Amino acid sequence: LLVLLPRPAQGCHYQLDYSETSKMISKDSYFFVSGGEKEEETYQLIDTLYHKVTEFLAWQEKGALYARGLDAPGEIEKSGLLEKAENMGKNA
Repeated sequence: LLVLLPRPAQGCHYQLDYSETSKMISKDSYFFVSGGEKEEETYQLIDTLYHKVTEFLAWQEKGALYARGLDAPGEIEKSGLLEKAENMGKNA
């Protein structure tokens, strides 16, 4: 169980809490992100957060897939990214 909570006294910072009672069998991790913005720097915060979470939980990062610039309905189906995600899962 992973919980991200805003710290009210410090604005937009987040704290990480991990429950020892919810240990995962698999520690492999894949990162999938989709968003309307095309610029890579837009995704730097979530990317950094992902790396910190995997480090904290001792997960092995196996791959990442970014679906940038997709903001209209149906665009992801046309992008070929769903097939890439499925292939990543099959090769896990």
